[in-house]
This record gives sequence, C-alpha cells and structure tokens, in this order.
Amino acid sequence: MSGAPMKARDVADAVSRTSGRTVQPSSVSAVLARISDPSRSDLGNFIRKRKSGNAWVYTLTMAALALTEVQAYGLSQKTGPDRYTLAQALRDYPGLQKEIAPPEGRRPVFHIMRKAVDTVRPRRRVAVTARKDPRPAEHPIELSIRYSSKYTLSIASSLKTFILLCIAAVLAIAAGSMVVYAFFFPALLLAGAAAVGWLGWRLFFAPSTRS
Repeated sequence: MSGAPMKARDVADAVSRTSGRTVQPSSVSAVLARISDPSRSDLGNFIRKRKSGNAWVYTLTMAALALTEVQAYGLSQKTGPDRYTLAQALRDYPGLQKEIAPPEGRRPVFHIMRKAVDTVRPRRRVAVTARKDPRPAEHPIELSIRYSSKYTLSIASSLKTFILLCIAAVLAIAAGSMVVYAFFFPALLLAGAAAVGWLGWRLFFAPSTRS
C-alpha cells in the first residue's frame, strides 16, 4: 500500500497491472465510495478524500500504512471470516487512534450562526439554499432570515434534520393552538357570559336612579 493520493483511474490501472485483466474506473469508484465511508467500512476511518475537478482523490493516512494488505482488506469488511475489526487494529497499532475519523454521531445535527448580509442573498428577507454533498442523505440545507440591514440569521442542518425540525415546528404550533383553544376559549366564553349577564342585570333588574 502507498500513502500517495490516488484517483479511481489510478487505482484501476494499478489493479489492472497486478491482476493482468482490465478493470474499469467506474467499478473502482463504487468500491472506493464504500470503503472510504466510516459508517460502511472501518477502513474509512483512515482514508481521506478531497474533490479535485470532477474526481475524488483518496489518500491513506500515514499511521494506516503500517497495516498489511490483508489487514486493510479485513478492515473494509463488515462480516465474514476475513474481517479485521477496528478494535483489533487499534490494539495492534495504537498509533491509529490519533488518526481515526470522528464518529458520525458526534457531528452537530444543526448549527445557528449570524452572517453579514453581503455573504448571503441580500435581496431576500428569507432564503433557503441547499449544497450538494457526496452522501445524498446529508445534503446541507440552510435557512437564512435577514433581521436587519447588516446581519442575517442562518440555520444550517442536514436534509433529515431539516425535515425533522419542520415537523417539530408544525407539531409545536398545533400543540400551542390546542392549548389556546382548551384554556383561553372557555375563559373568553365565561367572560362574555359575565359581561352579558352584567349588562342584562343593569338594564332589567338594577334599581332606577330616576327621581
């Protein structure tokens, strides 16, 4: 294994030379996408990728170069007799601990920030934008609300979190409406009935003040 940055085409060429048969870059891209995802492969904790033009460039971390090819393959497996677990790798190579990718669960589900108006769409009071992410389920959604001539409040989250927040907002509004209806509407009825009763008493039963 090498720590040199490689694209899918580079990996396909290397595999073709080693195996003696032609390997298409498209087939390699699907494999690289899977093993570089820490949620789908333990090896993904030690693979870094960045966008270069229209292609992804993959790099194996320095500490992971100590792994043998068999161990690296085992880390890419989720099941089976050839699996080499992350716990085993960390025990055999303690240096991997400092390069392990942060778990997905520790990422903030959403964040709120204040931006200057010139960094977002200045002509809109409310704007919703979406940025494409390599993982479709994690496309960031950003809601920007301009509350002054200088600043905008931006709320950014993943697509799933954005949908959950919208559902929670609708449920909160519905619950608030029910509370208002349950407590304030009867109170208004009682107040109205009391006002009508007081006016009726004044008109028909109160003693006259005329001489």
